[in-house]
Amino acid sequence: MVHILNVDDLVKKAKEHYMHALKLLDSGDIYDAAEKAWLAIETLRKAFLVAVGVPCEKTKSISYSLPLFNRLLRALGLRELLRNYEFLYFKLHAMGFYENITPIEDLIHSIRVDTASWIKNMEVLINKVRGVNISNVLKDYDEVIKLKREIIAKNVELMKLYQNINSSLSKLLEPIRISLTKDETSK
Repeated sequence: MVHILNVDDLVKKAKEHYMHALKLLDSGDIYDAAEKAWLAIETLRKAFLVAVGVPCEKTKSISYSLPLFNRLLRALGLRELLRNYEFLYFKLHAMGFYENITPIEDLIHSIRVDTASWIKNMEVLINKVRGVNISNVLKDYDEVIKLKREIIAKNVELMKLYQNINSSLSKLLEPIRISLTKDETSK
């Protein structure tokens, strides 16, 4: 039987990931510490979404849940919290863990100070939004996702048609193009 995590489970898991990050940091494993800190952040992002009624399973899809997270934070007027999330993604995850480019002293600061602050702010926010239910909004959001997929599929179809047109025109007009090229070189 699969246990579906609730908000409290996710918050607890995020704290465990963060504590693990601090232990890794203390042992000198800076880049793995950065990834564990990022995992704590992502787990809290999911906890926030679950707190407002997003099914836990849907929080696992970045393409579904991240745009929704962005919209929710913007609707709450929390653009700075969103910018900090994006900053931590860049510093810890992308340029830290994956690329090993973030300077070690920046990683240490981001893990100990920036991540700790973000976690604290998210815990306060999660407690404030508990009980809010955006299920009616999610119905529209699901329609948006469905429509977006249809548009992407139509764009692919459109591109193929344009490629067919271009190919047909090239074949049809090839003799004339060659003739024009010869005329240009003979001048």
